[in-house]
Amino acid sequence: MNKYIFIIALLCAAVILLSGCSPKLGGDVFALPNLPKEYVSLQNELNVIISNGAEYAAAENGVNRQAVQLVDLNADGTPEAIAFFTSGDGAIKAYVFGYGEDRYAQIGVLESYGRRIWSVDYPVCSEKGDRAIALSVTFDDEVTYGMTVASVRDGELRQMLDLQYSEVLFEDTDSDGCDELFFAVRNGASGAYLAQMYKLSGDEYKLRYTAAMCTEVRTVANMQIGMTADGKTALYIDSAASNGGFVSDVLTLDGSAPVNLTVDAAGGSGMATWRASAVYCADIDGDGITDVPVFEGGELKSMLSWKDFTLDDTKEIAKTYYNLTDKWYMLWPEKWGDAVSAERKSGADTSSVTFFVPQTAGDGYNGEVRNAILTVYVFTGENSGENLKSYPGIKVLATSGSTVYGCFLIENDYKRYSLNEEQLKEAFNVIEQSWNTEGY
Repeated sequence: MNKYIFIIALLCAAVILLSGCSPKLGGDVFALPNLPKEYVSLQNELNVIISNGAEYAAAENGVNRQAVQLVDLNADGTPEAIAFFTSGDGAIKAYVFGYGEDRYAQIGVLESYGRRIWSVDYPVCSEKGDRAIALSVTFDDEVTYGMTVASVRDGELRQMLDLQYSEVLFEDTDSDGCDELFFAVRNGASGAYLAQMYKLSGDEYKLRYTAAMCTEVRTVANMQIGMTADGKTALYIDSAASNGGFVSDVLTLDGSAPVNLTVDAAGGSGMATWRASAVYCADIDGDGITDVPVFEGGELKSMLSWKDFTLDDTKEIAKTYYNLTDKWYMLWPEKWGDAVSAERKSGADTSSVTFFVPQTAGDGYNGEVRNAILTVYVFTGENSGENLKSYPGIKVLATSGSTVYGCFLIENDYKRYSLNEEQLKEAFNVIEQSWNTEGY
């Protein structure tokens, strides 16, 4: 969305002036430049609002965190100015100013009530590229948000939607040029969650789909659009479970009504997708299909089975050793099966995971209780490179910032289970930070 949002340095200077933070230094050397008259007119408008007791406010999450933003809302090539304020009565307001005749003038005010601004988004709301303002605020419970959506139509600011939600996603899933609005909504009385999709209809967003989510959902963690193995567009929702761990809902969007592929039809349970850690659905094997991580039992808690859910079938497509703590995972080699185990150790700036072959492995078993075949190391901190040098024989697998990932391939006679460096590099992946609409 950044390419559609034009934040101008001169406007930042205006905000500095308004906040009273301008430097009081002698002479003209350090004087701020004179603002063009159109921004002087905007400054005057904002001064009036502040003189009435309002204070600047900025969003806590998302990419749009400035108190004053310039966004082309009506796709005419000229950005409107949106300024966010709070007042003592709990009102949170977004003042929208349009530009014309060499000045900014107020178009309207989008008003909401809450503790703080949670996020500001600009979903596309017309085929020609108009954008709406989606203002989200927090409430006392800190798990429910309020969203008010409005757009500029015929020179006026018109409300399009107002609701409460727990998680939101903006996405154009039907390629009509306009974003659909997907919400996870919690019933305050029962605690049950629903997934809802709102679609643009005229000048408003109308409810198009509603579907029950699995009964285990405690809080929603992540929402994304993906593709199922049979080519259907689907909404993938990852949630913290009420009994601990995480579960997923997969809701198809191609049809007159959504179908939840991961819940038990009889009781609405989503335990078929349960895993202990906050691992979200992803295209784990790069085939364009979004896969669901599942823990299938066993002593190795970091072992995940990745499955593709369709209406007629559920198929495992890969296994991973998923080390969320150290931010890496490895595709589990098929030849390892259930024969290989793992053990993690950690220190101040170094951690390691060693993979072992059990006594019954054969292939040159030498009588040791456990027989190491591979160790993956993670070096963190400013001295990660120097720490790596103190471990001779380690091969570098990857780097991410100051973190270095390395491996030590242990020489042995376990040919059935051994990997070479090339095989390991193909299987190894760094876990990148996951960004969603509400938590950048």
